[in-house]
Amino acid sequence: MPWESSNRRKDPPGWSSIRKRVIEKALGQCEQNLSPLDLPQSSIRCGYPGTDVDHIINVAQGGTDSLENLQLLCTWH
Repeated sequence: MPWESSNRRKDPPGWSSIRKRVIEKALGQCEQNLSPLDLPQSSIRCGYPGTDVDHIINVAQGGTDSLENLQLLCTWH
């Protein structure tokens, strides 16, 4: 499917530099917290190489493109 017909939101101005900052902040590793059954609020991160910059709170639900609302995830997460 060509991007022109996609419903995907277009990248905001400066996205490549924002993406680079998110990757640097995460040290290139997936930021998804792992939640063992006995530690639901675990601070252990996945740690696999990150590939995708993701919004913590979706833009459609009021989230922003701010660095605080972005995280780096691996292909699994």
